[in-house]
Amino acid sequence: KSLYDLRREWGYTPRKTRKIYTKEMILKALEKQEKKIGRKLTLREIESCKELPSLITIYITFETTSMEEIYKKRESN
Repeated sequence: KSLYDLRREWGYTPRKTRKIYTKEMILKALEKQEKKIGRKLTLREIESCKELPSLITIYITFETTSMEEIYKKRESN
């Protein structure tokens, strides 16, 4: 038996699979939340928002560590 099968027999329930985010998905989600609030989101608001991925995921996807750079990329498109 595989390790996966043994875990299932022991009652282990696997975590949800990680969602893969594209740049477009993140930008749309950011825009949606900004429309809701009426301004750019703070880092704390991004972290606490369930509709957005974590800041780390956003930074890795955009290959930056600055939300300002992400906002600039969005505005240039």
